[in-house]
Amino acid sequence: MRWAMVSAAQAWIFVFSGLAAFLLRFDFNIPAVYLHRMIYALPIWIVVKSIVFHIAKSDRRGLRYVSVSDAYRLLIANFAGSALSYALIFLAVPEGLPRSIYLSDLMLSILGVAGLRVVVRMIVESMHGGQNGGPEKKAFIYGAGDAGITLLREIYNNPRLKYRVCGFLDDGLDKKDLRINGVPVVGGGKDLETLVEKYCVEIVLIAVPSATGAEMTLILSLCHAAGVECKTVPGLGDVIEGCGLAGQIREVAVEDLLGRNLVRLESSQVRNVLEGKIVLVTGAAGSIGSELCRQIARFQPA
Repeated sequence: MRWAMVSAAQAWIFVFSGLAAFLLRFDFNIPAVYLHRMIYALPIWIVVKSIVFHIAKSDRRGLRYVSVSDAYRLLIANFAGSALSYALIFLAVPEGLPRSIYLSDLMLSILGVAGLRVVVRMIVESMHGGQNGGPEKKAFIYGAGDAGITLLREIYNNPRLKYRVCGFLDDGLDKKDLRINGVPVVGGGKDLETLVEKYCVEIVLIAVPSATGAEMTLILSLCHAAGVECKTVPGLGDVIEGCGLAGQIREVAVEDLLGRNLVRLESSQVRNVLEGKIVLVTGAAGSIGSELCRQIARFQPA
């Protein structure tokens, strides 16, 4: 049903683009001789372009999720449909049409089918944006890379994530003053304390999956100095293996600061070694040593 509605919408776009091409060419006063030719040309445009777009499967692609490959496909379908229509119109109307009509129709058709997708996406995202309900926390996203952009889209589309993103933080100088999906890159980590006060932000969502332990520790210290809560998101691989991005926004854990992947231990074997034994931990006052003591205590040493 959805693809039929898309096909119908595209067919109307082909009607209006062809009609507008004639109106623009003749300053909205089409001579009778060309009006007769337009009656032949319009059905050819509609039928041929609809068939070409159906073959290209542009009517079966989600209007909300337009990628670069989809844009290329739309351009190719428009050029192919226009070229084939040109050949058939020449056979049906040997007298021909002014070349500017073909060019105008092509450009208007491209703008129309692309605009349809943009409008649908704007409407759907605005509807999702109003469904969150309840109080929203003002947030910064630390990291304006792929992970940060993915997180922003997830916040826009997922009513479970009650955050209002005020800006991106990124230490890359090349991203300063950029706007990403309408959200500005407001500064870097060193500016966090000032920016938190300026935007009244309550939480920082750290979207830097490639950060080393030292980098993560620095980001964490900046958040603590600014007096804001902070959470982190996993890398894409963890999202694929887990339950989606929304369910994996979590507190910063010790393994994030170590900068290593989490190692799953064989608990039964560890218990056989430690249970009832006297254990000495060197460096127990440090961050790693103290965490080691907590883990060992689970296995009931003597």
